[in-house]
Amino acid sequence: MHESYPNATWILNWREFDSWFESVVKWGNDDRLYDQFLNEYYMQGVIDRLPKNNMTEIKEILKTIYYNHTNFVRDFVRRHPSHALVEVNITHKNASVVLAEAFGLDSNAWKNVNKNKKSFFGSLRATKRRLYAGFQFIGNSFWWILLFMTIWYLGWTLGFTWT
Repeated sequence: MHESYPNATWILNWREFDSWFESVVKWGNDDRLYDQFLNEYYMQGVIDRLPKNNMTEIKEILKTIYYNHTNFVRDFVRRHPSHALVEVNITHKNASVVLAEAFGLDSNAWKNVNKNKKSFFGSLRATKRRLYAGFQFIGNSFWWILLFMTIWYLGWTLGFTWT
């Protein structure tokens, strides 16, 4: 990103860790967001092990990830002064004013659209999970047997000979 846009303004959205942690833990059912974070950082070698299902341990590791990420962004912009950094505490009541002033826009242009648990995207994720569950049969042997029998039947009815 830096090479393609060396003068880009970076936005670091943040909030207090405990608030962020609570949000991450609540996000998702079968595809828990904190599991995605932990797996990704483990695969990249940032953390040396995956925690057991112990929420205290999970919280400590996520705290390390959270602060490492925040510090990485700040340090990167510090090392590359061609970038501007706009930091916004998204839980602060004046977050929209900070963004509006930084970009010369009306503060009404910035809104919190993820307040409701039953948001459009939450409903979309739930629908996606239901659709995926409906198509899980594709991987099982019954589907493949059915496909083979259909191909065989069509070949037989069209007079195709198998050699």
